[in-house]
Amino acid sequence: NFIGIDTLEHPMPNTEAGVLLEGCAGCIVRGNVISGNPIGLVLREGLGGEFDAVISHNRIGFNPGVNSAIPNGTGIQIEGGARTVIEGNTIGNNDFGIQLNGGDASVRGNFIGTTFSGRGPGFPNGVGIRIGGGFSPATIGGGREADGNIIAFNSGDGVRSLAAGQVIWNNQIHDNGGHGVHVDAGMGEPGGAGQGNVISLNQIYDNAVGVSNGLGASGHIYNNNIYNNKVTGIGVRGLATPFVKSNRIY
Repeated sequence: NFIGIDTLEHPMPNTEAGVLLEGCAGCIVRGNVISGNPIGLVLREGLGGEFDAVISHNRIGFNPGVNSAIPNGTGIQIEGGARTVIEGNTIGNNDFGIQLNGGDASVRGNFIGTTFSGRGPGFPNGVGIRIGGGFSPATIGGGREADGNIIAFNSGDGVRSLAAGQVIWNNQIHDNGGHGVHVDAGMGEPGGAGQGNVISLNQIYDNAVGVSNGLGASGHIYNNNIYNNKVTGIGVRGLATPFVKSNRIY
């Protein structure tokens, strides 16, 4: 389906959202072009079960016929639900690629800010992934290298987290105009209930700042390769007390 554009790929935006999933249990949104809307896709509180939604292999923010931009305000916005999976999408040209406001989600294997191949610039979001203050928990990437997202060439931060409970691992985060990862909330160990953000096993390079651990944030930054960032590799400020271990910073 083309959602927000017509069959000739001209912008025809919907007033609020291209796709609204509300009270969803086991919904699958796959293989669509979702462009030109205030919000491309929004998921509100689900009904439980194995998963509330799988959002997979969509192109969000594009006119695919000529590889040009038809941006949404926000590409994907999650406001509730459990066990939401966002995987294999190409998300570009939006103010926020993915906005996580509530519930929990696994975000894996997406191209966020890149071309369709994941290898080059051309389709930046303002911020790649933004995690709001009420969102917990989320996994950005996963335990396998194949689960990792490529979050690159966005004009602002690659990942910005305002919430505890996140695990950010096995991603390639590079060439973003702001921070690769910017954390302003508590951190902790993977699997530790309610403990917060963990940044591990990522490749973080060629950003303005690699990792910024903001005021009041504490926790674990370990086993990352962090290099060639323009200002600092890891920045800690204010009352933060992070655990920084076994990173390669060069």
